[in-house]
Amino acid sequence: MKLGLSKISLTILVLGISFLSLLYYQREQFLRDKYEEEFKSSAQEIISTIQANRVVRGEALLAISHFFASSLNVNEWEFNNFTKTTLNKLNISAICYSGENGTLYETLQSKGKTCGKFGKNNKVIFDTATSDIILQEFVSSVDGTKGRAYMIFTFSSLLPERFKSDTNSNYRVNLDVGYGDGDKNYNFYRHEEPFATDGNTNYYLTVSGPRTLSTLTFPFDYIVNLALFLFIIVLTVYIIETGRRREYLISKKVRRQEEAIKKQYEELGRQKKLVSQNERLASIGILAAGIGHEINNPLTIILGHLKSLKKRMGEKNVKELLEKVEKSEIAAQRIEKIVSGLRKFSRQAQDEEPTDFSVVSVFEDTVSMLKDFYDKDNIHLNLYMNVNEKALIKGERGKFQQVLINLISNARDAVEGKDNGKVNVIVKENNERITFKIEDNGHGISEEDRGRVFDLFYTTKDIGKGTGMGLSIAHGFIKDEFNGRMTLKSVVGIGTVFKVSLPIHYGQEVSSSQESNVVSLSDFKMKFRAIVVDDEEGIRDLLEEILQDIGVTVSLAENGKVAYDMYVASPESYDLIITDMKMPVMNGPKLIKSIRSNKLIEQPRILITTGCVNLNLEGEDREASTMVDGFLYKPFTEEDIVQEISKAMRGVTEKKVA
Repeated sequence: MKLGLSKISLTILVLGISFLSLLYYQREQFLRDKYEEEFKSSAQEIISTIQANRVVRGEALLAISHFFASSLNVNEWEFNNFTKTTLNKLNISAICYSGENGTLYETLQSKGKTCGKFGKNNKVIFDTATSDIILQEFVSSVDGTKGRAYMIFTFSSLLPERFKSDTNSNYRVNLDVGYGDGDKNYNFYRHEEPFATDGNTNYYLTVSGPRTLSTLTFPFDYIVNLALFLFIIVLTVYIIETGRRREYLISKKVRRQEEAIKKQYEELGRQKKLVSQNERLASIGILAAGIGHEINNPLTIILGHLKSLKKRMGEKNVKELLEKVEKSEIAAQRIEKIVSGLRKFSRQAQDEEPTDFSVVSVFEDTVSMLKDFYDKDNIHLNLYMNVNEKALIKGERGKFQQVLINLISNARDAVEGKDNGKVNVIVKENNERITFKIEDNGHGISEEDRGRVFDLFYTTKDIGKGTGMGLSIAHGFIKDEFNGRMTLKSVVGIGTVFKVSLPIHYGQEVSSSQESNVVSLSDFKMKFRAIVVDDEEGIRDLLEEILQDIGVTVSLAENGKVAYDMYVASPESYDLIITDMKMPVMNGPKLIKSIRSNKLIEQPRILITTGCVNLNLEGEDREASTMVDGFLYKPFTEEDIVQEISKAMRGVTEKKVA
């Protein structure tokens, strides 16, 4: 993934560039405004200097007035001697005295200015023709001589020194009569301030400067500000993109870690399921000896009676023959019950979905499956139950049964070899919870071992007799799957009690027979055409006989290859295929996949038959199992066949008649 600029960075760049562009296009106005501010500042400085210089000259004239006031019979020589220093020092053109008696004194170093024509009574006179300024002060001496002292100086003498050279010719400073509003020349800046008043005449100081582009240059601070602004924009974008890049790298790393953790969890879940399945298989292995004994006994009965029947086929004692058949059937049902119980228990947990199952049935089924085995080892397994028939547990029945078998098997091991060994299963109901105890009168568990019995792989049994996984898995199932609690009490030499408490609710258990529409065999006939595929000739013959009895037309095939050729040659002649899983040449999964992948033929309904206690579908078998319409578990009865076929063929028109 390539990282481009983010939206916010692009926005900042666009706004920044737009602002810089605006500044660029507004630079002239910006510079003019800045220059105008600088001009006003300089104009005010010039005017302040002029005003200050005029004040200094006014103070000098006031000093002359004081000179007259303190003197007697002031003559021309005294006047000239007193004023010549002021004349030279302040760049004054002339200093004069005009007495009331017509006396006229004039400083000897006067610079070409005559005093005669300035005999007015005004305080301030501005001669616009000569740019002369006259300041006057009334004076009188001690002897009563009266008159006027006045000084004449040019307006240029009031200007700052820096404006008396040609380098500052861009500025013009004037002393005008009247306010200069009439000057509308927009090529010059102009600044005016009042200077003096002579009767009804107002004098103003005017400073003006050119408004030409040649004077407009980028000042250093303006360039610095632009550069700083551009730097801030670039830095902001860099910080954003660096943070974004860092965030992307961190998020990428976090995703990799999450994926690794997810894989670890998946692997942990797979290992947990594998451990659970191994423990379940280990439990089956523990039961194997008793199961073998229980199966061998009814098999002995069946084989013995069949051999006896074979010898007596010619005799006519029908009643005795019928008794032998009935005994054989009862023995076979015992085997079927054991195998069915094992199939329910060994079914993989991942193939189960949480359901509501009966508290009563799960305890009765489990204890019933184990009781005969234990009784023959002189271990008394007893079930005491006081629970409502409608009490249900929510969860996976197989996992709960695995917990029961593990706890009961541990109790059996604890009393093994002891006279009158007892294992009691006590189930009680209280406030929508059940509490069950597995009690034994065995050797007990030491205090040191009690703290570790639920730890994975911890066992006190001899090598080969325990995996150390059973109690840990059982404890985890009760806590995590059934929201319950498991505790234990034990006294060495007296026995152990495992106590489990978990919530229940009430209702009706939904069995597989209730989920489907139960079909009665007595009034059921079918008109289907089926292919039966099995490498066991006896199974083929048995299925053919049962199917023909319920009205199904049957063709037989000894392996998947033969069945596939039969169906492809005439697909319209068959509605149903019943196939075994394990066969030579072509097995069941390959047959199923070959038919389902052939898009040129009409697709039949397909049932799988299997004799496995644990239908462990993996790889090709699992894929094929998703393509079929049902399963027939061996040994099966006519009722089983009718139920599975009716479910598989449901929705097919015609086919079924009473």
